[in-house]
Amino acid sequence: MAVDMKKSASIAVLGAGAAGLVMGYKLKAAGFENFTIFEKDDAVGGTWKRHNYPGLCCDVHSHIYSYSFDRNPNWSSTFPRRDELLAYFSGFAV
Repeated sequence: MAVDMKKSASIAVLGAGAAGLVMGYKLKAAGFENFTIFEKDDAVGGTWKRHNYPGLCCDVHSHIYSYSFDRNPNWSSTFPRRDELLAYFSGFAV
């Protein structure tokens, strides 16, 4: 009898930053049902959650820094600030 790995595998994703969130999205899209995203902080966001100092912004164009399957057409600037990036990842995680 073949085992359906998509139903029986227990998968742990470490971190709810940009990479951890997209991993959860891709696992779900591939049909995996039993996975958990673990995050040591009290909310998602990774680097954008942990670091906060005056002027913190992305050094990559916003259209490149967002997920290709969840584009944000409403970025306020080419290089968005930390709070806007954190809101993007938090909104994606919902």
